Amino acid sequence: MSHRREPRHPPGPRRGSQYAYPRPGVTCSPLVPGEPALPNPVLLVEVLSPGNSRETWTDVWAYTTIPTVQEVLVVRSDVIGAQLLRRAPDGTWPAVPAIVDPAALELQNIGFRIELKALYAGTWVFEHVI
Repeated sequence: MSHRREPRHPPGPRRGSQYAYPRPGVTCSPLVPGEPALPNPVLLVEVLSPGNSRETWTDVWAYTTIPTVQEVLVVRSDVIGAQLLRRAPDGTWPAVPAIVDPAALELQNIGFRIELKALYAGTWVFEHVI
């Protein structure tokens, strides 16, 4: 099932096939020095705070309309936890994001695997929740 929703703020200024994002992302395309746009992102990471859940998920589903995006990771800011949307080989997206296994966050598109709590090292959540 493919989701098509408009973000509360567009993903950024569009320049050809490039977008600018105010969040972490990964691209396999060359970066242009001085260019604020992340060209052809394959992974976007969104931080979910308790007070912005609705807006965040609206943005997350909008990112799935970007043709180059293969995975969207949504990381919680209040507890150690994350959800992941991954594009299927046929180009569709799941109707519901997968809960990330705390022992093994795997971002297949970039060949990255890590224990989820390692992402929180040095943060308030890591120091006070574990």
